[in-house]
Amino acid sequence: MYDRLAGLGLSYGPSFRGLRSVWRRGGEVFAEVALPEGVGGGGFGVHPALLDAALHATLFTSVSDGRARLPFAWSGVSLWATGADALRVRLTVAGEDAVALEIADGSGEPVASVASLTLRELPHDLGELGGTARVEHLYQTDWTRLPASPGAGAGAGDGTAPALPAPADDLPDANRDALPADVFVRIDPPDADGAVGAVHAVTVRALELVRGWLAEERFEGSRLVVVTEGAVGVDGPPAVLALAAVWGLVRAARAENPGRFALLDTDGSTESWAVARTALASGEPEVALRSGTVFAPRLVRADTSRALPIPADASAWRLDIVEKGTLEGLALRPVDQGELGEGEVRVSVRAAGVNFRDVLNALGMYPGDARDFGLEGAGVVTEVGAGVTGLAVGDRVFGMFSGA
Repeated sequence: MYDRLAGLGLSYGPSFRGLRSVWRRGGEVFAEVALPEGVGGGGFGVHPALLDAALHATLFTSVSDGRARLPFAWSGVSLWATGADALRVRLTVAGEDAVALEIADGSGEPVASVASLTLRELPHDLGELGGTARVEHLYQTDWTRLPASPGAGAGAGDGTAPALPAPADDLPDANRDALPADVFVRIDPPDADGAVGAVHAVTVRALELVRGWLAEERFEGSRLVVVTEGAVGVDGPPAVLALAAVWGLVRAARAENPGRFALLDTDGSTESWAVARTALASGEPEVALRSGTVFAPRLVRADTSRALPIPADASAWRLDIVEKGTLEGLALRPVDQGELGEGEVRVSVRAAGVNFRDVLNALGMYPGDARDFGLEGAGVVTEVGAGVTGLAVGDRVFGMFSGA
């Protein structure tokens, strides 16, 4: 039964394999379900694992027709009793894509009923997600070419850079009566030893610049345009890592002070400076200029064609380090789901955090033994070991746990 469901894209762990028997009588389907050993039933009207097991019998109804279908919409749900650890279920067809359920305990007393449960077929085989399929709700930032403005090339600029104050003379003179709408300030890579020193030096300078700009009332009607060269990578990684940090700092300042800052990254070419003012006049807070072409960041659907492949025939897996020294050494490895020990809890991870320790560990730069990869996670409890009283199957949890 559960091998058949796995073949349809629905893999269930031991705590959710509660379907014990199924039989038919005409158009009716009957089933018996029970909580697996070690799964406590307290704290719920109907335990989630028990109710889910009852729904596995929908595979034998004419609505399913042998295809994997999942609950979509419930109506007419009534709960009559609580605390059962075993159920008897009667399923009947309630519509083209719906079933009705009558649920009783082992003695035949009513526990719950569902007037109509609409089912929906899976849009695709879940097993394909590890291959070249596109994950519809995963997004990434791409630099997108903007269409040429009607004013581009006509009064947009003469191809020379605007008067960019030198790093030691960043902000306009206080004696000036009027300021332009956009005040340009160039930030160059610092002369510092090592990447870390360069990042520290340039971000300290940028922070002083931002604070000075916000502290002066005379600047309130203008926008500070921070100009860099090589801070962002339109087709790849940033050319100058330290300047990328400046962009992060200015983004934070702009989020707190809308309309006061803009970011402009250029390749320094005459063609790019010719369209600089037109690009900024478009209202884009961040632009990159490359050979006279204007790019702006946009959220696009992520292409998962390079996603790590999910291990074949594995019901459980986790991200792990196969070879240290590069992030290319990460892979998804099957997990042996053995018996839980005293006080142990098994969690199906829905989201995991990667911190700097994990990155250093993957690169082989972490001092000492970093142990398991990943310490922060969130997910759903699927099994509890002996002696566990504060958690139950179905609980949503988050926190620090090894191997997230």
